[in-house]
Amino acid sequence: MPPSHLAERLVYRHDGEWLPLPSWASFLVGLGGEIAESEAAGPALVGVVLPIRDYAALLVALGTVMSRASPMSEEEANTRFWEWQADLPPGRPVRVVLPDGRLVDGVIDDHTIEGGRPGTWVRTTKDGRRWISAGSTNRIQPSDRAAPSFKRNPQRRRIRHAADFVAALLPDQNPALYASTREPGCVICGTISTLETELGEGGFGAGPRAANVAAGTLQDILRARRLVGHEEAFRTELVAASSSQPDPLDYAVHTAIFDGALAFVKHRHRWRRACHVVVLSEADPHLPEAVDVLKEAASAPGRRGLSLQELDAIPMGCELVSFRAGTP
Repeated sequence: MPPSHLAERLVYRHDGEWLPLPSWASFLVGLGGEIAESEAAGPALVGVVLPIRDYAALLVALGTVMSRASPMSEEEANTRFWEWQADLPPGRPVRVVLPDGRLVDGVIDDHTIEGGRPGTWVRTTKDGRRWISAGSTNRIQPSDRAAPSFKRNPQRRRIRHAADFVAALLPDQNPALYASTREPGCVICGTISTLETELGEGGFGAGPRAANVAAGTLQDILRARRLVGHEEAFRTELVAASSSQPDPLDYAVHTAIFDGALAFVKHRHRWRRACHVVVLSEADPHLPEAVDVLKEAASAPGRRGLSLQELDAIPMGCELVSFRAGTP
């Protein structure tokens, strides 16, 4: 999907109604997608100044992560899903999709072969043990919840079905595989508490602007490691702008997004081989300092222009500077 079209399926709720993203938000998603698709040509540096910063860094990350999500055939998805399913140890908390579409908590009991077909026995809070065959993709989903307590007459609870949101926004992805595949490389450096709040906000949806919109959160797509747990598959890393020396990461970073002037000024020398996107707000007291640093970087020897041809026009009120680094 072209970067400029990445936000077409994403909507947000306002006054009880699902609306398309405003132009500035769609632009940021497309910008993240463009950076992801052009990274092979060398590290890029993009600075964008907005009237406000709300959700901006996460929307850029959304475009980056969506563009880099690896699609796979149905056969490959089934194989990969079974490999993941068969590797779950007994006692591992999971969520199970029931035939009626409801989602219940459960734990892995055992992996067996029944009637010549491999599968998994899962104990759920609803009806005890249930056997799920290897070909039933998306029936078992990873869970970061604690193992459920199996009371004699458990109360059935409706749990938000994040898989519907993922499937609507990324139709070429298997939601369970998407949630269980570790595909890191996107770092967001900023104020952790603000980013975590925005990741968990539930005012987003995917699909047509009608009653069948699948509601979700940006975390369902970005899967920040701090929120899913260090043992779970993740796609995004949050790094505190206030940290003096963040812990080294155990993977290559392809895109570093700096949420605010202070994050950029303080940590711009990290992740040198990654593409850098700097999100700045007009109200940021450190804005002049960050702009000076951007100007200095743009005039450095070896800098060259960065083509962003697939993007829509820059929205009114936004300013953009972009270039690509020379050969290191």
